[in-house]
Amino acid sequence: MHAYILHVMTIPTTNRRLISILAGLLLTVSAQAVVAPGEYYIVNNFWGKLLSSNNDNTPRLMAYNAQNDDAFIFMAEASGTSGYVKLKHKATGLYLTASTSNSWSVLLSSNGSGDPYLWAVDQLFDTYIVNKKNTSARLGSDFYNGGNYYYDATEVPVYYNKGAGALNWYAIIPANGNGFEASRKATQTTVFTNEYGVSEQDDYCVSEPVEVNGIDYHIISTTPFEGTGCVNLNGRTSWLVFENIRPSKVISSYLNNVTIDGQAATNGANCRVEIWMRGAVVIPTPAEAPFVANTDEGTFAVPVGNTANLAENSNKARSFTLKRGYMATVATAANGGDYSRVYVADHADLTVSLPKPLDKRITSVHVRNWHYTSKAGYCSTKSDLLSATVVCGGSWAWNWDAGLTSNADVEYIPIKQHLYWPSDDNFYKEGSTAMMLFNEPEHSEQHTSSKCSCGGTISEWKAYTQTPKFNATGLRIGSPSATDLSWTKSYLKHCDDMKQRCDFSCTHGYWTTEWANNLNTLKGYGRPIWITEWEYGASWTSGSNPSSTDDARAKVFDILEKLEYNDYVERYSYYEFDTGDTGGTNGWMREMFWHNNASEGNAYVGQVYSRVKPHFGYNSKIQPVPNWWEPDAQTPTITTSTALADGQYTLSVANGNGDCTGSFLIQRQADDGTWETIYSVTDRAELELTTLAVTLPAGLVSEDDKIRVVVTTIFKPDTEIMSLEYNIPRQLSKLQNLEFNDGLYTTANITIGDFDGQNEVTGWQPTTSGTYRSAGQQAWGSGLYLGTDAYPYTIPETDSRGKTYGGGLALLAAWDAQLQYTQNVVLPAGTYTITIPVYNAGGTTAIKKNLFGFIADDGTEHLAEPTTFTVGNWTTMSVTLTLTEETYGKLSVGYTHVHSGSTNAPHLYVDYVQISNGSEQWPKLLVGDVNKDGQVTVADVTAIVDIILGKDSTAPYRYNHTAADVNEDNSVTIADVTTLVNILLQSSP
Repeated sequence: MHAYILHVMTIPTTNRRLISILAGLLLTVSAQAVVAPGEYYIVNNFWGKLLSSNNDNTPRLMAYNAQNDDAFIFMAEASGTSGYVKLKHKATGLYLTASTSNSWSVLLSSNGSGDPYLWAVDQLFDTYIVNKKNTSARLGSDFYNGGNYYYDATEVPVYYNKGAGALNWYAIIPANGNGFEASRKATQTTVFTNEYGVSEQDDYCVSEPVEVNGIDYHIISTTPFEGTGCVNLNGRTSWLVFENIRPSKVISSYLNNVTIDGQAATNGANCRVEIWMRGAVVIPTPAEAPFVANTDEGTFAVPVGNTANLAENSNKARSFTLKRGYMATVATAANGGDYSRVYVADHADLTVSLPKPLDKRITSVHVRNWHYTSKAGYCSTKSDLLSATVVCGGSWAWNWDAGLTSNADVEYIPIKQHLYWPSDDNFYKEGSTAMMLFNEPEHSEQHTSSKCSCGGTISEWKAYTQTPKFNATGLRIGSPSATDLSWTKSYLKHCDDMKQRCDFSCTHGYWTTEWANNLNTLKGYGRPIWITEWEYGASWTSGSNPSSTDDARAKVFDILEKLEYNDYVERYSYYEFDTGDTGGTNGWMREMFWHNNASEGNAYVGQVYSRVKPHFGYNSKIQPVPNWWEPDAQTPTITTSTALADGQYTLSVANGNGDCTGSFLIQRQADDGTWETIYSVTDRAELELTTLAVTLPAGLVSEDDKIRVVVTTIFKPDTEIMSLEYNIPRQLSKLQNLEFNDGLYTTANITIGDFDGQNEVTGWQPTTSGTYRSAGQQAWGSGLYLGTDAYPYTIPETDSRGKTYGGGLALLAAWDAQLQYTQNVVLPAGTYTITIPVYNAGGTTAIKKNLFGFIADDGTEHLAEPTTFTVGNWTTMSVTLTLTEETYGKLSVGYTHVHSGSTNAPHLYVDYVQISNGSEQWPKLLVGDVNKDGQVTVADVTAIVDIILGKDSTAPYRYNHTAADVNEDNSVTIADVTTLVNILLQSSP
């Protein structure tokens, strides 16, 4: 059973378990006692005995005797002091009183005045009793005293100076004149607010129809219904708790006495029957999903069992509500990884305004049914693990494996026993809320077996590195169960340092006198504690073994008290390997079950284990918040762009900010140099991706446009982070000015250092370093030179093909300078040959690096090899490359010179860059398209005539002479006009 609060005591916190373990805390008393004047039975819940008196009028706990009913009844009398009553023994007429001569004895006395006669009673079914003489203590008993063990005793003494523990919880049963059993069946409380803030009403046995409206209705008896007894739960906030009946029994025998909104209760349909410590709870299934998130645009819901990416709802949630009875694990990565956190709505709906690490960053949500397990569990490798857990009073179990599944009565907890076993896939468990990591990682013998040879121990860091992959399960994650607490501390520090959640710390408790100190040490680690193995007096540990069966039960009881009444201990499980049937001196004293067989019932340890008052394991007040730090902002990068057939462009953008991105804009540079936003990514689900494929609608950008990405982060929305400027690359079929005949030629010599005003080359972008570099387009045979007045190296008369018209690109670099022109290009998969004719007008010193060829965006270089160029000759450089996929990059011409002057540097002229894939060749000339507008029209004839007549002095530098030489006789004449007209009239091919 659990703890309830009625109206007798005003306890200065909602957590009565916490109060119960604080030494010296005074319990204050309210204005009205629940126990009104009348007759009552006072039953100790652990011993199952009633408060009475022996022959010498000494208060004792004794078995009820119906023949002597008055001896078990105490009459509550008004005391005149608010919150207190006097308790008068009916058979003797004497008052229950605290001794005035010492601080522990309880007596029966005729004197009924003063504080020792005043008693405060918390409530009816599950209560404790306090004397006004010492309000920091309770009425209770001992398990043993001075070598006297009371487990099988006929009479158990009581004292008024006891602290919190299993031996001081009582049931106060109003006597109705029909004996104890009849009175107990008739006992019912009024509605009250329990320690979790939930409205509750308790009934020992339901004997007539009951309507439950928005409260928890608890039934105490193991025979919950009699006569016409039944319960109708109205709405999802109406719960029915069977305190002492397991879920499987409720489902098979008692669910037919329950209706949900007037309809028959069906487990798995309109309700679920869940573990409630050693009992069960019927929870109506809500009509809507249990997890509802709020975004800036609206809401979205997540059902139970969701383990997938939130897709379009990614990175939108600002807050959420989780319905009572459910657990949700939220994470910033689509697979449940990166920063994650577990939320549990155990006793009330939970509304969360998301903290900074999760606000607008949640990408995955796992929702699970919550199990109201007690602290007590059981571990064994035997096949009857789950049924044995029920026999010993536990509600959870584990078996150094991950191969089982929870059943109606027991939650199974899987463990990653070794580094390589069980398989990670086994941890996506239905019916489990938690998992554990490695067993005794600092013990080498634990990690060498037929299933795993891990090479010895597992270090704290190695264990940490294995932890993040289990985030994807959505389970709460427990630390490895180390026996060395300093190992656990180091492991947890690694988790904290790396913002990895670890929801509880596990250890093994083979301790004797070290329990208090070790639990206090583990408490300091800031997480709930799971004692996943413990046994008193194990043969492999130091310390005393049990000396008798009574001693064994007493020692186990002492440990259980420490575990049950320590709020940091969330779960524990007994390990009975070292028992009578398997070895060890007096091992039979450590058995949980007779002959180590659960079917034969509880032995000495099990008798105590199954009777100590259970508590809920999970305590929302002490759950850890995973560490987190704000990530540094990352600069985005545009890596590639692809032109689509319908005029759209797809950009590939690397954005390391991921879901931390606040805004994501694409901007294009206008003609006046300013930047305008042309597109923004509004679907935050896309921001989860490390690389985004951003499709721009037709018309937003075109080839050679300069664009950039501008982002902000959700943590610094006013700080913009910009990518480098990016030029939309040309497709291979649309490369420009490969002959260097487009645009204007220089009309003056190009001297060393001339770069401003000389370097504009249509279709090509310059990249330079150093001061001594010169470049520009010059016309063949123009008589202009490249270099210095002292060393003028004149441009050749003809190009590499012997043609006299047109021109080439002049390049000169000295003193370590780099001079390079590039043109963005997209090459489909295939094999290509690039040829580049180069003429050296003067200077023979070898260059430092050849930059003629193709350079992919990933940095892969496909460059020509020559580093020297014969003066006065054309050298054709050739590069062959094979690409297995479409590749973005730059067509490149240029070089880097050595550390020497321009006199020795090669003075190069570049002409007619060609790319061939064996079946096609670029440049592709449309014969007759003189003005290069993509079609042959009368305007082309006009352009040729202008060239012949010399009407436009700039025409020889403005028009493509190669295109104008339509009949390819190496001159532009009337014959070319005639040929062009024939083309227009389709009279010539």
